[in-house]
Amino acid sequence: MTPTIHTYVSQEPLVKPNAFIVEGDSELVIVDTTLTMSGRKALQHMADGLRKPIAGILLTHPDHVAGTMNIDEFSARNRGRLR
Repeated sequence: MTPTIHTYVSQEPLVKPNAFIVEGDSELVIVDTTLTMSGRKALQHMADGLRKPIAGILLTHPDHVAGTMNIDEFSARNRGRLR
């Protein structure tokens, strides 16, 4: 299996952190969760569009964590529903 990497670039005017969604055959892994809540929502929207459950979140450094709890909570509520 070769995963597909989807890149999210923040639309915030002053900060442009990247986040990534690694798409496997049956699930997703989020790499970093952005700096802002608006970025988190956009990243979540991107992940939702892939229609696969989020298997995990990988944080590469401590400042890209704003959306971690919300993405994780959303994933837990919807695990199994998005197939």
